Amino acid sequence: MSGKGVGTIQFIDGTMDKHVYNNILKNNVKQSALKMGMPANYMFQQDNDSKHTAEINKLWLIWNIPK
Repeated sequence: MSGKGVGTIQFIDGTMDKHVYNNILKNNVKQSALKMGMPANYMFQQDNDSKHTAEINKLWLIWNIPK
């Protein structure tokens, strides 16, 4: 969610781990940013949950989120 609205909702069945979170990033972040009309240089923020800071997800964010 952002000040511009709510993005795509993702329902989770079971326990979320770093791989489930990575699939959420892959399937929803860019689409949600477009849906909400975010500027090209939007800032994606999250907390320090271990799923968020896992190497697989840090690398995905580095390569896929605009700077």
